[in-house]
Amino acid sequence: MDYVLMNFTSKLKSISKNSTVNILNALKYWQRKCATLKNNGSIILMYHRIIKKEEVGAYLQSGMYVTPQTFEENLRTIKEICSIKPLRTLLSYQSYNQKASVYNPQPCCCLTFDDGWIDFYHNAFPILKEHNIPATLFVPTAFIGKKKWFWTDRLSFLLCQVEDYKINEKKAIPINNLVNEILSIDGAISNRIEKSIERLKIESIEKIESTIKEISLRFGISSSPSGMPFVNWEQIEEMKNSGLITIGSHTHKHPILTNCSQNEIEMELTESKRILLEKKVVDESFIPFCYPNGNYDEQILQMVKKAGYHLAVTTEKGWNRIGSNCFKLKRIGIHQDITSTPAMFGCRIAGIF
Repeated sequence: MDYVLMNFTSKLKSISKNSTVNILNALKYWQRKCATLKNNGSIILMYHRIIKKEEVGAYLQSGMYVTPQTFEENLRTIKEICSIKPLRTLLSYQSYNQKASVYNPQPCCCLTFDDGWIDFYHNAFPILKEHNIPATLFVPTAFIGKKKWFWTDRLSFLLCQVEDYKINEKKAIPINNLVNEILSIDGAISNRIEKSIERLKIESIEKIESTIKEISLRFGISSSPSGMPFVNWEQIEEMKNSGLITIGSHTHKHPILTNCSQNEIEMELTESKRILLEKKVVDESFIPFCYPNGNYDEQILQMVKKAGYHLAVTTEKGWNRIGSNCFKLKRIGIHQDITSTPAMFGCRIAGIF
């Protein structure tokens, strides 16, 4: 059966996406794929923001959100083919042997949300409560309850405001080569945002911040959207006490760990854990971790284990098999532009898109 499905999938990739979606919707392909994995597979869905359609700003990357309506539809679809469990379940699930796993009637599915956005509290948490569905929220402790935005959002916000800049005009403020490189990217605003963010991700946080500051000064515009971006500690406590939401670490200041020194990594891991324990929003017997941007290497993995975390999730796409390393758990990113219908969502979790 696995061979037949793999061969079928390969052929489908040669035709248009819309045609593929329609065919798979008629054949219920993703249910069949899940059935082949139920005895040795688990799936972790990765969400970021849950935002109402009318509140989506131009600066928001398309891969960063789904609407509440799409999210609720996702839940209805995944419940048909998977058993939604708390992330902690994977600690025992990953250690099952093949013979024991045959008693699972459905694949295990876990829901995760990165960053701790305030819209999780307002738009996702009520839906999760209504359906009595567990989820894990990974939070960067330095941002909780503060009016601080990630540099990616501040850069996106800036670029949306400088549509009419002229690179060769005389500038009152010196512009370095990196700023010129960012401002010279062509195409639609969404393309410029994506390429600019990817370009800066390889730089130090100091260089990123100086670049954002120079762009802001050059055009005399604010570098931050308005409003409170993240949940506060009272909201986190309320969600944790509901029994549905597990809180995990997304580091302290949300840096890309592969760009950090060993001392910086240790600080990020220990400070985040210390604060979570101090705030009493985690159970010391299970504290999960999420690598910012999904970046890690073997040394970072070992440091996460040594710091006392119990598992870690990546942004590597795919299902997890029994026996998978609990500090290299794969996830499937869920975005509005590719999962807005049950058919598209099914294709996504089946590995077509």
